[in-house]
Amino acid sequence: MALTLATPPASPGLVVTLAEAKAHLNVAHADDDALITSQIKAAQVACEVFCQRAFLQSGWEWHRQGWPCMLPLQPINAATVVVSYIPDGAADLTVYSTLSRSLYRLVEHHGGLRFEWRESAIAPDLEHDADAPVKVTFTAGVTAENVPANVKSAVLMIVADLFRTRESMAAHAIAPHSLVAMLLADQQWGPSF
Repeated sequence: MALTLATPPASPGLVVTLAEAKAHLNVAHADDDALITSQIKAAQVACEVFCQRAFLQSGWEWHRQGWPCMLPLQPINAATVVVSYIPDGAADLTVYSTLSRSLYRLVEHHGGLRFEWRESAIAPDLEHDADAPVKVTFTAGVTAENVPANVKSAVLMIVADLFRTRESMAAHAIAPHSLVAMLLADQQWGPSF
């Protein structure tokens, strides 16, 4: 169902600094600083969506109608994962109970984390009148210093494209083969299809 950013990355929340982008663009003046900053944000979001990753440490809430399988973003700090639910018959559909870690485990699977019930566990019944009786909270992403160079280069490529082409463009023009190859460069940061 809904994946919501609960705690944004620490300010400025960018994998590439304004100074790095301006150097890449050969821009020495401050006239376009606001534009370039917005283009860095747009480029970063485009890369995160393509890779199905949160690049910078941020807190997330994932509301679901049923028990989870694969967690939706990577990389996830497994120690921060909390699974909560609204039990069947609950009087208050806004109060979640925390699912005991003894009932499930998080397993590495294709570079991500998969939720699995332990062998002896019995899944609690969920309240079916609630829109999203399961809530998973977690922290995803890494510190800015640990974002791979290929990801930063991809963001800079998109920023350069946006900066040079300020008018509308064909959808295919935003993702040249070199950009896709850069984002697919290693298993950890490529798409988790």
